[in-house]
Amino acid sequence: IKDKNDINRMCEYFKAAGDYRMYAIFMVGINTAYRISDILSLRWGDILNESGEFWRKEKKTGKWRFICLNQTLLNALDLYRQKTDVAVSSDVDRKLKRAVADLGIAAHAGTHLMRKTFAYHYLTGAADRSRALEQLMLLLGHSSPRITLSYAGITEDELRDAYECTCLGC
Repeated sequence: IKDKNDINRMCEYFKAAGDYRMYAIFMVGINTAYRISDILSLRWGDILNESGEFWRKEKKTGKWRFICLNQTLLNALDLYRQKTDVAVSSDVDRKLKRAVADLGIAAHAGTHLMRKTFAYHYLTGAADRSRALEQLMLLLGHSSPRITLSYAGITEDELRDAYECTCLGC
């Protein structure tokens, strides 16, 4: 999701529906770039500590990853904690697709939507895009900048802008 207003609309959609679990899952995904399997395996003991930071082994890659929870995410988790229930991956996928469709957001919905949203906004908001790309590669566990740029949806946007901004001839 490239438009920050659409991100906020997704958050409000889940909260208005009283689906605080989906709101929390969405918030964890867009604020940590965690895969759905890693989000659903989180336990309160993993994330509740004074610093809001922890190391955790990713299910898919087996790599250890450092996570830092920002205050916005901690607030969302606190709201969810008041209304705790269980979730399964297919349920999350279905609810993300429904929210995107109901809100008319131009994005391919699936459980990777959250990681890709994080990646896009991390790169486009960075003052030093080269450094941010290196950091994002580490965060996502990617092996090349090309994969990360493509994953974040940057490649096509930037190529389109390059063509549109370079008008040569008369």
